[in-house]
Amino acid sequence: MYYGFDETAQYVRIDVDRALLARRAAWAIELILAQEVRVRLTPSRPDPASLRAELRSPSPASAGPSPPIRCALGRILETAIPLGLLALKPGEKLRLALTLTEGGKVLERYPPPGSSFELDASAADLEAQAWPV
Repeated sequence: MYYGFDETAQYVRIDVDRALLARRAAWAIELILAQEVRVRLTPSRPDPASLRAELRSPSPASAGPSPPIRCALGRILETAIPLGLLALKPGEKLRLALTLTEGGKVLERYPPPGSSFELDASAADLEAQAWPV
């Protein structure tokens, strides 16, 4: 899994084994993000080579329709999550966990249950950590 961001989005790249996924009947990958925002990625029907992203949030950051979540599945799985959906406060870390499910049953979770990756989520955070020259 790789992670990055810019002024508009948080990006997640996951190196997957497409042959193994193809053998799964009803797989889904779910990204659990800040404030319990979840992005569920599932294969589109009838073309399992394309993905569909669904936002699940206990309280949407803004009223009205949410911006689309771009995603793609080729040799790797990539997604771009608009910053506005995450409602991160200045200096707040992005908390991230990843699950692979099949038919609603969790097959794998990274990191283990009860923990999450904590990632810098803005350029200001990275600048604060940079060494002065």
